[in-house]
Amino acid sequence: MFKLRNDLRAIVIALFCFIQLCFGVSIQLASGTMEKWLCFISVMLSALFAFCFFRKSLVGLLMVIGLLLTLCADFFLVMLTPINRLAGMIFFLFVQLIYGARLYVQERNLLKRRVLLIVRAILSIIGIFLTLIVLKKQVDALAILSVVYYINLIMNLILAFISKNLLLAIGLVLFACCDLFVGLQVMSDLYFTINENSILHSIIFPPFNVVWAFYVPSQTLIAVSTVRK
Repeated sequence: MFKLRNDLRAIVIALFCFIQLCFGVSIQLASGTMEKWLCFISVMLSALFAFCFFRKSLVGLLMVIGLLLTLCADFFLVMLTPINRLAGMIFFLFVQLIYGARLYVQERNLLKRRVLLIVRAILSIIGIFLTLIVLKKQVDALAILSVVYYINLIMNLILAFISKNLLLAIGLVLFACCDLFVGLQVMSDLYFTINENSILHSIIFPPFNVVWAFYVPSQTLIAVSTVRK
């Protein structure tokens, strides 16, 4: 919303990235309530940055809405005790649908638009059926929403690369890496049992906060991608 000269814009972006880097490091060093607040504030800063400096267009507005919905999701997954995974996943699914709409709006070819919608719908349906087959009686709404969400996330990052939105694409790749670890950790708690002495367990649960090591830079890059070129 604020107009910046090119030189001033570069300074503001650099300062924002430096602040987020400080938050990323602090999150790794903190624990308990302090860690929660640092995590949430870092996401809040990304949403605030995007709101202040986004391009005045439908694409920019959709990105801001996506970051605000991300903040809502993290309220349920970070700040609440106990956390509400289902509510958080519902918000995250809407986040990816909004980012998908942003990429859809950017695509000018009507045929490609229709194909993208059909492919997204078909893959989501296949994902639901595979979830039902694999988990069987253990299947629940969280598992189904998580699979549909991740399919949409992967589609968005592929389309972002194809459309050469590199900041958004790299941000979504980091987002996907973050959610991969979140999904594996949740699955080990709710659906499968992993031996604590196994190599897989040490990869899924490393001695640092791997989820936020990916998540802070992902939200930072996504926020920066909303700024006027």
